[in-house]
Amino acid sequence: MRRCRRALAAVLAGTLLLDACGVTETYTPQPIAMVPPGNVPNGTAVPGTAIEVAAYVFNNPDALHGVFGHNGLWRKHVLVVRLDLQSSDKVATDVLIDSAFISVDGVQYRAISAGEAYDIAWQAHQPYAAIAATFVGIGELLFTIVTLGLGDIVYALPSPFAQPKPGDDAFGRDLINQGLQGNINLVLGSVRSGYLYFALPQTMDFTKLKNATLVVHFLEKTPTPMAQSVTFTLPPAGQVSARQIRPILYGLLGAI
Repeated sequence: MRRCRRALAAVLAGTLLLDACGVTETYTPQPIAMVPPGNVPNGTAVPGTAIEVAAYVFNNPDALHGVFGHNGLWRKHVLVVRLDLQSSDKVATDVLIDSAFISVDGVQYRAISAGEAYDIAWQAHQPYAAIAATFVGIGELLFTIVTLGLGDIVYALPSPFAQPKPGDDAFGRDLINQGLQGNINLVLGSVRSGYLYFALPQTMDFTKLKNATLVVHFLEKTPTPMAQSVTFTLPPAGQVSARQIRPILYGLLGAI
């Protein structure tokens, strides 16, 4: 009996230690920078429409962590791209992003959903979660044996280290809310911005992308239904110019 109690105490102490090591932390959403595509070097028109679009790739850790914090995106090689869209049409324009993919050396990687991005990042951000959940399970078993005996059944309590659903977590909600999904309504004089997420191989170095392109397929619903594609070249991190960064910072400061 004493051994069981010692084991229970050790398990509980280990669980508390893991919790203290930072299994959970507060996430503060950052405002998305809405930059007019005309202010960005790669800003281009969607063929056959009055829509301009620009792409900004978060291909260095400082830029990504400055917006999303240290929540596992960089560690698990989830590449984030922000698209800025603007229409010069006096009539409101409705557009959908039908699909998007990044091509690196001829290999294509499709855009993933915000929920998938969260699931991938969460595993990296919570490296001790699986161990902590195991400790909790063992602790519940030992507690049952010590207090109720082997013949009794105890219902397992929800583990505080279990992975939450994206909508139940501040970081997950931010990925969803800021993601480009569903109908995008463009009104003259306004800019709409949002994120695309891509899961790239663990062996790929974001900061040294070569022969990388982003292809986005647009479906314009109104005023004239049509399908068009836009291709962007993704530069290595070292080639991001001051002219490209300046409007990003201005956009962030203006949104605060």
